[in-house]
Amino acid sequence: MRVSDQMMEKDENAADGQLVIASESGSGETRSSVVRDHTMIRLAVPSEDESGLSARRSGHFGKSACFTVVEIDNGKPTSVYSLANLAHAGGCQGPVDLLVTNGVSTVVVGGIGSRPLGALMAAGIDVLYDADSASVGEAVEAVRLGLTPLMEAQSAC
Repeated sequence: MRVSDQMMEKDENAADGQLVIASESGSGETRSSVVRDHTMIRLAVPSEDESGLSARRSGHFGKSACFTVVEIDNGKPTSVYSLANLAHAGGCQGPVDLLVTNGVSTVVVGGIGSRPLGALMAAGIDVLYDADSASVGEAVEAVRLGLTPLMEAQSAC
């Protein structure tokens, strides 16, 4: 399936007010990532620089130089911008507050500590796991293709 053939479907198992971005993989199975917003996702990706979708991903949430924020509306990226990360201190509460204040609904990480993971989850932000994507653009596509599972507390670094 081509990326342009992305579909947004309402999943019968999703809670009211949740949308599932789904696509079929080559094996015919459907994988999905649940997000909380009906029409728009504001996705943050920890990044090493402010070069947008081509930015290299940071391997760890709290140590990233910035967050690349990608707004995805009806399955398509509509806006890309960067937020400078705050100092890494006190369990990463500063970066969590930054993302909450800026209306982020979803974060995709390759690594995150238990305190910031818990704080993001408590704030209602979905935290997705993707250890394979090298760039922000690749991570965005992994989310759109439903290849990024929700992280659980025991998955933290």
